[in-house]
Amino acid sequence: MKARVFQEVVLLSYTQTYPYFFRISSGDELCRSESSLPLCTNASLTDRQCRFPPPFYISGLTSEKDKVAVLSQETNTNQLLTDESLINSILPKELLLRIFSYLDVVSLCRSALVSKYWEILALDGSNWQRVDLFEFQTDVCDSVVHNLAKRCGGFLKKLSLHGCQGIDDTAMRNFAKWCNNIEELDLTNCKKITDSMCVDLGQHCRRLQRLELDSCIQITDASLEAISRGCPSLEYIDVSWSGITDTGLDHMCRGCPRLKAIVAKGCHLISNDGLRSVGQHCSQLRHLNLKKLF
Repeated sequence: MKARVFQEVVLLSYTQTYPYFFRISSGDELCRSESSLPLCTNASLTDRQCRFPPPFYISGLTSEKDKVAVLSQETNTNQLLTDESLINSILPKELLLRIFSYLDVVSLCRSALVSKYWEILALDGSNWQRVDLFEFQTDVCDSVVHNLAKRCGGFLKKLSLHGCQGIDDTAMRNFAKWCNNIEELDLTNCKKITDSMCVDLGQHCRRLQRLELDSCIQITDASLEAISRGCPSLEYIDVSWSGITDTGLDHMCRGCPRLKAIVAKGCHLISNDGLRSVGQHCSQLRHLNLKKLF
């Protein structure tokens, strides 16, 4: 089939998240996409190859006759291009991975069901650098964190387990070993977490910059001591409603000179001595929240 004018075909991905745009000229020449990415320069498509999987939309035809001819030919031949024969063969793996990197957790999981190749792309560790499981907090257990850490490895930079009360130190021990490039970790309201987890973080996660332990009621001075020894890059910490005292605060201020924010709401065991350590050792501090301290 050779149309006299340009035909614009919009091929939607199976996740219906990122449309890909192709144009076919009268010479069946594959042109550049609307995103101006050089998909396949000087490539040509035969009549047999000009098939697109549904849903598709065709516009720009000069007459209804041309449009009917295209649809009729499509129906009669019933030779639709699959994602493997079109998208995957034209776009390099690096570009596909870049597209997948914009998907959220749910979309990545759905994309992994499309085909084996998309499963490989969707579950590639580079797509899991930032993961927020807050929406699934009631379903997250130790095995979820274990599999996530094993899949992401050193790619993971930011993880939020806010409200995931089902996880404990066992899951976080493997996480600290495998995801040692973590920079931001939110464990707010994870009440089963203890000092043992912070010891593991201190041993393996030296790049940690932000740590949120709000309402982790089993956290004590031992956690801050371990963090101070192993996480010198720490800039933000929230230990609200925990059991820390002046001793732990002093350890943290001495071992983490880059601290810019300390949040310790409801930590009634902190006194003027602890605040004195903050003033002496935290020269870069910009934010201090001691609400409901006294």
